Amino acid sequence: MEKSEARIKAENEFFKLLDTFDKSKFNSTRYKKLFNVMSNKDFKNYMTQILKEEQYITMDIDTFKKDLTLDKIFEKCEKLKIKTHKYVLYRENKDETGKISSITPHPALILYIPIKRLQQMISKKNSAVSNNEKINLLTGCVVGDSKSASINDTQSVGLIANGQTNVLKELLSPRADDNKSKMQMLHLIEEHGEVSLSELDIQPKNKQALATLQVFLRGIGIDVKIS
Repeated sequence: MEKSEARIKAENEFFKLLDTFDKSKFNSTRYKKLFNVMSNKDFKNYMTQILKEEQYITMDIDTFKKDLTLDKIFEKCEKLKIKTHKYVLYRENKDETGKISSITPHPALILYIPIKRLQQMISKKNSAVSNNEKINLLTGCVVGDSKSASINDTQSVGLIANGQTNVLKELLSPRADDNKSKMQMLHLIEEHGEVSLSELDIQPKNKQALATLQVFLRGIGIDVKIS
Protein backbone atom coordinates (compact mmCIF):
# COMPACT_ATOMS: atom_id res chain seq x y z
CA MET A 1 0.00 0.00 0.00
CA GLU A 2 1.36 3.39 -1.02
CA LYS A 3 1.27 6.00 1.72
CA SER A 4 0.71 9.67 1.04
CA GLU A 5 3.47 12.16 1.83
CA ALA A 6 1.32 13.83 4.49
CA ARG A 7 0.68 10.48 6.14
CA ILE A 8 4.37 9.54 6.19
CA LYS A 9 5.15 12.87 7.85
CA ALA A 10 2.37 12.38 10.40
CA GLU A 11 3.54 8.86 11.21
CA ASN A 12 7.13 10.01 11.71
CA GLU A 13 5.99 12.74 14.11
CA PHE A 14 3.86 10.18 15.92
CA PHE A 15 6.78 7.76 16.31
CA LYS A 16 9.05 10.60 17.40
CA LEU A 17 6.60 11.39 20.20
CA LEU A 18 6.57 7.77 21.41
CA ASP A 19 10.35 7.32 21.17
CA THR A 20 10.91 10.46 23.25
CA PHE A 21 9.39 8.68 26.23
CA ASP A 22 10.39 5.13 25.31
CA LYS A 23 13.93 4.71 23.96
CA SER A 24 13.37 0.97 23.52
CA LYS A 25 10.98 1.77 20.63
CA PHE A 26 8.58 -0.89 21.90
CA ASN A 27 5.56 1.42 21.62
CA SER A 28 6.47 2.90 18.24
CA THR A 29 6.95 -0.62 16.84
CA ARG A 30 3.51 -1.57 18.15
CA TYR A 31 1.89 1.43 16.45
CA LYS A 32 3.84 0.80 13.21
CA LYS A 33 2.21 -2.62 12.99
CA LEU A 34 -1.18 -0.99 13.57
CA PHE A 35 -0.66 1.71 10.94
CA ASN A 36 0.70 -0.70 8.33
CA VAL A 37 -2.67 -2.40 8.00
CA MET A 38 -4.56 0.91 7.70
CA SER A 39 -5.52 2.54 4.44
CA ASN A 40 -4.90 6.27 4.01
CA LYS A 41 -8.57 6.87 4.77
CA ASP A 42 -8.50 4.75 7.92
CA PHE A 43 -5.34 6.50 9.10
CA LYS A 44 -6.90 9.93 8.54
CA ASN A 45 -9.99 8.89 10.50
CA TYR A 46 -7.78 7.58 13.32
CA MET A 47 -5.85 10.85 13.55
CA THR A 48 -9.14 12.80 13.48
CA GLN A 49 -10.42 10.72 16.39
CA ILE A 50 -7.27 11.52 18.37
CA LEU A 51 -7.75 15.22 17.59
CA LYS A 52 -11.35 15.04 18.83
CA GLU A 53 -10.25 13.02 21.89
CA GLU A 54 -12.29 10.03 20.76
CA GLN A 55 -9.03 8.02 20.68
CA TYR A 56 -6.01 8.33 22.95
CA ILE A 57 -2.31 7.63 22.51
CA THR A 58 -1.28 5.04 25.08
CA MET A 59 2.21 3.87 26.01
CA ASP A 60 3.45 0.87 27.97
CA ILE A 61 6.69 1.67 29.78
CA ASP A 62 8.61 -0.49 32.24
CA THR A 63 9.02 1.96 35.11
CA PHE A 64 11.11 -0.55 37.06
CA LYS A 65 13.92 -0.17 34.56
CA LYS A 66 13.32 3.46 33.65
CA ASP A 67 13.15 6.22 36.24
CA LEU A 68 10.40 8.20 34.49
CA THR A 69 9.27 10.84 36.98
CA LEU A 70 6.56 13.46 36.52
CA ASP A 71 9.21 16.17 36.22
CA LYS A 72 10.87 14.28 33.37
CA ILE A 73 7.51 13.76 31.67
CA PHE A 74 6.75 17.49 31.85
CA GLU A 75 10.23 18.31 30.58
CA LYS A 76 9.82 16.04 27.55
CA CYS A 77 6.35 17.43 26.84
CA GLU A 78 7.69 20.98 26.95
CA LYS A 79 10.34 20.09 24.35
CA LEU A 80 7.64 18.58 22.14
CA LYS A 81 5.43 21.66 22.72
CA ILE A 82 2.71 19.53 24.26
CA LYS A 83 0.52 21.25 26.83
CA THR A 84 0.29 19.36 30.10
CA HIS A 85 -1.72 21.92 32.12
CA LYS A 86 -4.51 24.39 31.48
CA TYR A 87 -6.84 26.63 33.45
CA VAL A 88 -10.22 25.08 34.31
CA LEU A 89 -13.52 27.00 34.32
CA TYR A 90 -15.86 26.66 37.29
CA ARG A 91 -19.10 26.06 35.39
CA GLU A 92 -21.21 26.46 38.53
CA ASN A 93 -19.86 29.99 39.11
CA LYS A 94 -21.73 32.32 36.75
CA ASP A 95 -22.45 36.02 36.78
CA GLU A 96 -25.84 37.66 36.29
CA THR A 97 -25.64 37.24 32.50
CA GLY A 98 -24.99 33.51 32.80
CA LYS A 99 -21.34 33.80 31.79
CA ILE A 100 -18.80 31.69 33.67
CA SER A 101 -17.06 34.12 35.97
CA SER A 102 -14.20 32.22 37.59
CA ILE A 103 -11.34 29.89 36.74
CA THR A 104 -8.80 27.93 38.74
CA PRO A 105 -6.00 30.10 40.18
CA HIS A 106 -3.38 27.71 38.82
CA PRO A 107 -3.28 25.52 35.70
CA ALA A 108 -4.56 21.96 36.25
CA LEU A 109 -3.01 18.77 34.86
CA ILE A 110 -4.81 17.60 31.70
CA LEU A 111 -2.71 14.53 30.85
CA TYR A 112 -3.62 11.03 31.99
CA ILE A 113 -0.48 10.05 33.90
CA PRO A 114 -0.54 7.02 36.22
CA ILE A 115 0.68 7.89 39.72
CA LYS A 116 3.70 5.95 40.91
CA ARG A 117 2.53 2.99 42.94
CA LEU A 118 3.14 2.77 46.65
CA GLN A 119 5.96 0.54 47.87
CA GLN A 120 3.58 -2.14 49.13
CA MET A 121 1.81 -2.28 45.76
CA ILE A 122 4.93 -2.92 43.69
CA SER A 123 4.82 -6.37 42.11
CA LYS A 124 8.02 -7.60 43.71
CA LYS A 125 6.75 -6.56 47.15
CA ASN A 126 3.13 -7.61 46.74
CA SER A 127 1.80 -11.05 47.56
CA ALA A 128 -1.69 -12.49 47.88
CA VAL A 129 -2.16 -14.47 51.07
CA SER A 130 -4.69 -17.29 50.87
CA ASN A 131 -4.06 -18.97 54.22
CA ASN A 132 -4.90 -18.24 57.84
CA GLU A 133 -2.36 -20.57 59.40
CA LYS A 134 -0.93 -18.02 61.83
CA ILE A 135 -3.64 -16.72 64.15
CA ASN A 136 -3.48 -14.81 67.41
CA LEU A 137 -5.25 -17.10 69.92
CA LEU A 138 -6.52 -14.14 71.93
CA THR A 139 -8.09 -12.17 69.10
CA GLY A 140 -8.67 -14.86 66.49
CA CYS A 141 -7.12 -12.56 63.87
CA VAL A 142 -4.36 -13.41 61.40
CA VAL A 143 -0.81 -12.34 62.26
CA GLY A 144 2.75 -12.84 61.05
CA ASP A 145 3.05 -14.20 57.51
CA SER A 146 -0.74 -14.38 57.21
CA LYS A 147 -1.42 -10.77 58.23
CA SER A 148 -1.89 -9.60 54.63
CA ALA A 149 -5.23 -11.42 54.71
CA SER A 150 -6.49 -8.95 57.32
CA ILE A 151 -8.36 -5.66 56.85
CA ASN A 152 -7.34 -2.36 58.46
CA ASP A 153 -9.35 0.60 59.77
CA THR A 154 -8.87 2.69 56.62
CA GLN A 155 -10.20 -0.08 54.39
CA SER A 156 -13.14 -0.61 56.74
CA VAL A 157 -14.07 3.08 56.67
CA GLY A 158 -13.78 3.06 52.87
CA LEU A 159 -16.22 0.15 52.60
CA ILE A 160 -18.66 1.87 54.95
CA ALA A 161 -18.46 5.12 52.98
CA ASN A 162 -19.27 3.22 49.78
CA GLY A 163 -22.17 1.38 51.36
CA GLN A 164 -20.50 -2.01 50.94
CA THR A 165 -21.73 -3.31 54.28
CA ASN A 166 -22.08 -6.93 53.16
CA VAL A 167 -18.44 -6.99 52.06
CA LEU A 168 -17.46 -5.65 55.48
CA LYS A 169 -19.72 -8.16 57.19
CA GLU A 170 -17.98 -11.01 55.39
CA LEU A 171 -14.45 -9.73 56.04
CA LEU A 172 -15.08 -9.08 59.73
CA SER A 173 -17.03 -12.26 60.45
CA PRO A 174 -16.52 -15.62 58.69
CA ARG A 175 -13.24 -14.45 57.18
CA ALA A 176 -12.03 -13.00 60.47
CA ASP A 177 -12.46 -14.13 64.08
CA ASP A 178 -16.01 -15.57 63.95
CA ASN A 179 -15.07 -19.25 64.07
CA LYS A 180 -18.67 -20.52 64.10
CA SER A 181 -19.72 -18.80 60.87
CA LYS A 182 -16.32 -19.60 59.37
CA MET A 183 -16.87 -23.32 59.84
CA GLN A 184 -20.37 -22.99 58.41
CA MET A 185 -18.98 -21.13 55.40
CA LEU A 186 -16.30 -23.74 54.68
CA HIS A 187 -18.80 -26.57 55.08
CA LEU A 188 -21.30 -25.02 52.64
CA ILE A 189 -18.56 -24.31 50.11
CA GLU A 190 -17.42 -27.95 50.29
CA GLU A 191 -21.01 -29.23 49.98
CA HIS A 192 -22.44 -26.83 47.35
CA GLY A 193 -19.47 -24.93 45.93
CA GLU A 194 -20.90 -21.59 47.05
CA VAL A 195 -22.24 -19.79 50.10
CA SER A 196 -24.40 -16.77 50.97
CA LEU A 197 -24.11 -14.56 54.04
CA SER A 198 -27.80 -15.15 54.72
CA GLU A 199 -27.00 -18.84 55.31
CA LEU A 200 -24.50 -18.09 58.07
CA ASP A 201 -25.18 -17.57 61.77
CA ILE A 202 -23.26 -14.30 62.21
CA GLN A 203 -23.53 -12.86 65.73
CA PRO A 204 -21.25 -10.56 67.77
CA LYS A 205 -21.07 -13.09 70.61
CA ASN A 206 -19.27 -15.55 68.29
CA LYS A 207 -16.34 -13.20 67.65
CA GLN A 208 -13.15 -14.21 69.42
CA ALA A 209 -11.82 -10.65 69.77
CA LEU A 210 -15.00 -9.50 71.53
CA ALA A 211 -15.00 -12.54 73.80
CA THR A 212 -11.40 -11.81 74.82
CA LEU A 213 -12.25 -8.15 75.44
CA GLN A 214 -15.18 -9.24 77.62
CA VAL A 215 -12.86 -11.39 79.77
CA PHE A 216 -10.35 -8.53 80.19
CA LEU A 217 -13.11 -6.09 81.20
CA ARG A 218 -14.50 -8.53 83.74
CA GLY A 219 -10.98 -8.81 85.14
CA ILE A 220 -11.12 -5.13 86.12
CA GLY A 221 -14.67 -5.32 87.40
CA ILE A 222 -16.63 -4.25 84.32
CA ASP A 223 -19.39 -6.64 83.25
CA VAL A 224 -20.21 -6.44 79.54
CA LYS A 225 -22.86 -8.47 77.78
CA ILE A 226 -22.40 -9.24 74.10
CA SER A 227 -25.67 -10.08 72.38
